[in-house]
Amino acid sequence: MTERDNNLTLFFDGYDYDIYPNKFGMKYFAGAKRPEGAKTKREILELLEKEGITDATFYYPYPDYYFPLTIYSDEYLPNEGELRENIVNFDEDRFVFFDEGKAFDEVISDGSFPYFANSFVVVRGSGEGLPVFARFATDRDHRFAIATAIFKKENGYRIQKRPVYPEAGEHIKHIYSMKDKLKTVLGDVMEVNECRVVGDAMGLEYIHGEPLLSAIVANKDLDLLERFVALLRGLETVEYKHTEDFVAVFGEHGHVFDSDSSLAVTDIDLIPQNILVMGDKWVVIDYEWSFEFPIPLDYVIYRALTNVADCLCGEGSDIHKELYAKYGIGGEKLKHFIVMEKKFQEYQFCRL
Repeated sequence: MTERDNNLTLFFDGYDYDIYPNKFGMKYFAGAKRPEGAKTKREILELLEKEGITDATFYYPYPDYYFPLTIYSDEYLPNEGELRENIVNFDEDRFVFFDEGKAFDEVISDGSFPYFANSFVVVRGSGEGLPVFARFATDRDHRFAIATAIFKKENGYRIQKRPVYPEAGEHIKHIYSMKDKLKTVLGDVMEVNECRVVGDAMGLEYIHGEPLLSAIVANKDLDLLERFVALLRGLETVEYKHTEDFVAVFGEHGHVFDSDSSLAVTDIDLIPQNILVMGDKWVVIDYEWSFEFPIPLDYVIYRALTNVADCLCGEGSDIHKELYAKYGIGGEKLKHFIVMEKKFQEYQFCRL
């Protein structure tokens, strides 16, 4: 079974469904070769009507059905700034005529994403019992491979994280164990989403709010980013100390960070993408990558700035450098952070 088939099976197993490339898929306008048999959403609806099928549910695999990392539905559509993993083509080379991420932001803002998704999965019937959203991390090392799904229930939505492979069960438990420790670190600056372990899975509270990343990117609100960085730098810190646990995840960096500060527990994914804005409250909704050994706080800020800059890079090629410089991240420290990020990705995705 391929990773693609595994992801689709995780989501749609037991249901009657068809897969269609979208004739109007964004990547085909941007330079990918349109496959034979591609159909528009309207053409698919007409086919279903001819077959007498009046009850069908559309899902939108992203970036495509070949290897879906995320699956959206009409009940749960993407936000601006989310769709940035577009330059993927699994069967042949392709051109790139424009920035697909920026184009997706436009159609999302217009409410037209369902017509420009790269492909469709169409479930015959209501899709009752299926999630309205799913994100897969099946390309990771089996110890960290999990699937996140959002289900719609009569009393609202619920979120579930579950291991894809048995080896990831400990990772689920680790996430749960970080909740209260992060609450202590963040104090009243940010709230931490509630979670509980049920069997081998974990349930999380579903919170309604605007992703901080979307608020920054959609409005180009760099003042909001500045406020976020100030909140991080205002947290109580401890002295950074070099440890073997750090080396195991981020590589050997000698004593470069000896004068840095660290949080007592560090969620390195404390980035705008993983924070919801609810009026005056900011809520951390994902704390999967939290560690109890010292990590430079500026590395968390570097990752937060990169998260925003990656979405704004079409606004100017130097946006990464400008943000790093503004917040004092440069020189040797920046070089080491880049290496740390590379080592962390290797830690996530290596196969033992």
